[in-house]
Amino acid sequence: MNWYQNFFLTGPIPTNAMYGVYDPYLVFLSFVIASMAAYVAFDMSAHLRKPMTFFFRVAWLMGGAFVMGAGIWSMHFVGMLAFIMPMQMSYSLFWTGLSMIVAIIAAAIAFMLFTIKKPQIKHYVLSGIVLGVAILTMHYTGMAGMNDVKIHYEIGLFGLSIIIAIIAATAALWFAVQSDAGSFGRRARLKLVSALIAGLAIVGMHYTGMYAAVFTPTATVSAAFPLNPTMMAILISTIVMSIMIIALILSTFKYFIDMTLKNKNDFLEAILNNMKGGVIACDAQGSLTLFNPTVSKIYGDMIKNRMSLSEWISDLPLFKANFLKKLKLNENPLYRALKGEDVRNVEVIAKDQKGKKHTLLIDGQQLRGAENENLGAVIVFNDISQRKKDEEALRHQATHDILTGLPNRSLLLDRLNQAIVAAKRDDSKITVIFIDLDFFKIINDALGHSIGDELLKKVALRFKRLLRASDTLARLGGDEFVIILTGPEDINRVTHFLERTLEAISRPYKIHKHEVNVTCSMGFSIFPDNGTDAETLLKNADNAMYQAKEKGKNTFQFYTGEMQTKVKKRMDIENGLRHALSSNEFVLEYQPKLDIKTNLLVGFEALVRWKHPKHGLILPGEFISIAEDTGLIIPLGKWVIRTACMQNKAWQEEGLPKLCVSVNLSSRQCREKDLFKTIKNILNETGLEPQYLELELTESLAMSDPIEFIKMLTQFRKLGVKTSIDDFGTGYSSLNYLRQFPVNSLKIDQSFISELEKKKTIYPL
Repeated sequence: MNWYQNFFLTGPIPTNAMYGVYDPYLVFLSFVIASMAAYVAFDMSAHLRKPMTFFFRVAWLMGGAFVMGAGIWSMHFVGMLAFIMPMQMSYSLFWTGLSMIVAIIAAAIAFMLFTIKKPQIKHYVLSGIVLGVAILTMHYTGMAGMNDVKIHYEIGLFGLSIIIAIIAATAALWFAVQSDAGSFGRRARLKLVSALIAGLAIVGMHYTGMYAAVFTPTATVSAAFPLNPTMMAILISTIVMSIMIIALILSTFKYFIDMTLKNKNDFLEAILNNMKGGVIACDAQGSLTLFNPTVSKIYGDMIKNRMSLSEWISDLPLFKANFLKKLKLNENPLYRALKGEDVRNVEVIAKDQKGKKHTLLIDGQQLRGAENENLGAVIVFNDISQRKKDEEALRHQATHDILTGLPNRSLLLDRLNQAIVAAKRDDSKITVIFIDLDFFKIINDALGHSIGDELLKKVALRFKRLLRASDTLARLGGDEFVIILTGPEDINRVTHFLERTLEAISRPYKIHKHEVNVTCSMGFSIFPDNGTDAETLLKNADNAMYQAKEKGKNTFQFYTGEMQTKVKKRMDIENGLRHALSSNEFVLEYQPKLDIKTNLLVGFEALVRWKHPKHGLILPGEFISIAEDTGLIIPLGKWVIRTACMQNKAWQEEGLPKLCVSVNLSSRQCREKDLFKTIKNILNETGLEPQYLELELTESLAMSDPIEFIKMLTQFRKLGVKTSIDDFGTGYSSLNYLRQFPVNSLKIDQSFISELEKKKTIYPL
């Protein structure tokens, strides 16, 4: 207990106790020194919460600790000089110097604790305790250095000095950390508040500790320094404050340098963050030093700063050349740039952290300093995956049909040419099949284009199911398809394939609650028998297909040399049709209709004939189908109706009996929107009464869409004209439909009456 009795006052105050008075100016000066020291120290310690190298961190830590420790010590010394005792005071050089060292070390420990990046309450409390203890230790160590007096402390006031030091130090440190954020003015204000609080902590603790001290003289008296206390205080204050001012200037200068660099870095970071492309940089040793968020999106946490290029290559699922092999180190674009190569438009495929593939377009170059030294390298890349997809889509659209996805004419010719080259090399054959759907135009117009498009896709799917991987199916447009069969040497195998195709295509299609039936006509040519180039083979297959249509559709036809003559004539007819009407080459012949019971004339049927200047008289069977295919049937049909009506009206005006004239309507004419208006106008123009015009429609047209056919017949009846069904018996008419058709007559097909006299079995029918 001797130490306790020697340190604390355990009895009444001794009668020889000495009391002193304070110099108010020096007291105020001590507060200024303490606050200024805290301000400068906190300002310097703020740099410790920023990224920096170990050397600079130690330098700023020691600088801040020295300023804080020296400031506390000088405040203590000035405070002691402000205390005027009845006797001349002297101080131990050892204890006085030790108190300063203790203050500096304790301040360094406190700064280390509260300068972590994200301090918590426990860090503030611990730092406040350390800094408070530093102030206390420095003060009471310095007090121990007073010569010629014995000091005892009142325990209550001694404890109060401890509380003041720790609480005020903790609060000061908290305000100091808050001063890191915001503008320069806000930072300065908060730092000043923290400095004033720290100054109060130091001064409050000091003068509370001084008030707790009881001084009694010792038996021996040391030689005092012959120096005026005021002059001593001014000298110490001047030295310490000069050091603090220099430190503050350096710290402020560092702050503005940091702010300038931060603004530049923020600007550069904003540029990097807003770049759509990726940026990766490395230093001269190959360690990654910079990458932007675009890179992080691809690689996530797998890529990090200071990662070496060799780690980058080995650890990341990075660049792969066409997915066949990993790029070696010397193939990596960043490594190539680091070695001085100018990397431009290098296209590589990369996998991200989820395994998704990216196509990257990379540019890169070496980074050179002011003295041309190698600073590292940088690559910039853009993810062109979507562009690649778009380009591939455009390439696909250029070579494929949009509706069905099948190869178009361009790709068909390319594949056919390749097949011809292979066939010549292998001495093999190629079969080219040209396909046209029968009655597709009627279905498309009657049910709508959406149904027609869906039908084409379903037909294409059935074609594909019949083919091998080596065969090609293409759509030329409309309802025309082409198939290339490679390798079949036997014509029987081709024929068998065509028969299977006819059967597959003719099966009903279920489309949007409609059951649609369609057939196809096919013509085929064989390499090298019917041509040795793509265009010739396609042309000959096309000619054979037209012959199949003329044979009655839903069949196939092999190309023969004789077809060329027929094709040439067809072309002549098609070309002649385009100007035949304007050249008045068409004539009407009228076939009389007789009542077989009375043998009386009951009407006429108008039959069109073409007096071709080269081929002579051409019957309808040779040119009507061509007129329908080319659309020329529309103006020709109007001419036939108008001419027949004019002739019938002329006969009536000549006094001949008023009879009905019949005119055939093609399926193409029946699909015209203004058909009824056209007929009404012709009747008005010619003056023929409607009941003397009869329109003949084919049974196949009636059965293609019976509901629409009934509507059309009803409109004709409202118009007043007569209607009849031609070629009855060939279209599988239902008696139920026949009962609903509002027609005036039926024309039995020739196939039922041509052998009437020879086959008695036909009589009951």
